[in-house]
Amino acid sequence: MAFKDLQQFGFQHQLLFDKTGVVFGNYKGYPLCVEEHTNERYYNLFSWIKPSENTPDLQQLPAVLSSFAQGEGKPFVRFCTVEGYRVTIQIKMTRHNLENLSRTAEFLLSTLAGQFYEGCCASCARTDGLGFYRINGTSACLCEPCYQTAVANLSQNEQAVKKKKGNLVTGIVGALLGALLGGVLWVLVSQLGYIAGIVGLVVAVCAVKGFELFGGKLNAAGIIICMVIVVGAIYAANYISYSIYLQQALDELGYGFSFGDSIRLLPDFFSEEEIFGAFLRDLVIGYLLTAVASFSVIYGIYRKSNQKFTSKRLGE
Repeated sequence: MAFKDLQQFGFQHQLLFDKTGVVFGNYKGYPLCVEEHTNERYYNLFSWIKPSENTPDLQQLPAVLSSFAQGEGKPFVRFCTVEGYRVTIQIKMTRHNLENLSRTAEFLLSTLAGQFYEGCCASCARTDGLGFYRINGTSACLCEPCYQTAVANLSQNEQAVKKKKGNLVTGIVGALLGALLGGVLWVLVSQLGYIAGIVGLVVAVCAVKGFELFGGKLNAAGIIICMVIVVGAIYAANYISYSIYLQQALDELGYGFSFGDSIRLLPDFFSEEEIFGAFLRDLVIGYLLTAVASFSVIYGIYRKSNQKFTSKRLGE
C-alpha cells in the first residue's frame, strides 16, 4: 500500500496527510513535513527554523545534525543539510521506516527546542500565520504573503517563457547531435557485451537537451521531433553494433570484408532466424527501456524549459 508507513507515522504524531505523499503539521511547536519519494526509496524530512534571541545563528546546527547522521542515524540517514531557514534530513527506506522516521523527528525537534530555535516562514522568517504548501513538487512552510508572492513570481516567469520563441531548425540540429552522442555510447556499451537498452535513456536525454540547447526552447513539437530522432538513432546504433559483430565473425572465418561491407551485408543475414531474433530483441528492449526510463526525465526537462509550475495548499 502506497504511503502506508508515512500515513502511520503521521497518525502517531498527529500530523495531517496529503495525497501527494506528504505528512505535515506543527509537531512539538515546530513546522514539520515528511515527503515520501517511493520510486527513489527515500523520505525527505523538513523543518523551517530561525535562531531565537538566545541562539545567535544556525552555524552550529549542521555539526549537530552530522553527528546524528554518523552516529545513531548512520544506518538510515543519507544526509543532513541546512539551507537558509530550511533543515533537510534525507532518510533511506528500510524495513523500519516508522522507527527511523520517529527517531529522526524526535532528535531534530528536541535539538531545536534545546538550542532555542523557533519555527518560521521559509522566505521571510515570520513566526506567525504559517501554512504548508507544495510548490513545484517540493514542500514549503510559508506565511500567506510570501506564498502569494512566490506564486505571482512563478506565474510571471511562466508567462515570460511562453512568449519566448524557439528555433526549430537549430533545435533539430541539436537533437541530431545529441542523439549521435547517445548512439555512440550505445555501440560502445554493446561491444562490451552488455545489452545496451538502458543507454536508450541517454540517447533520449541527449537528443532533448540538444534540442533545448540549440533551439532555445523545448515545446511539444520539439519533443515529437526528438522522439522520432531517438527511434531512428537507436535503430541505427543497434544496426551498427550488429554490423560490427558480423565483421568480427567474418574475420574469424578468414573473410576480408570491411566494415562497410558488413553494413551492406547485414540484411542478408537477417534471413537467419537466430540473428534477426537477437537483433529484434535488443531493439525492442531498447525502445521499451527508453520509453519507461525517459518519460519522467523528459517531462521534467519540458516543464523546466517552459517554466511550468504547480502550487497547492497541503491538505486541500
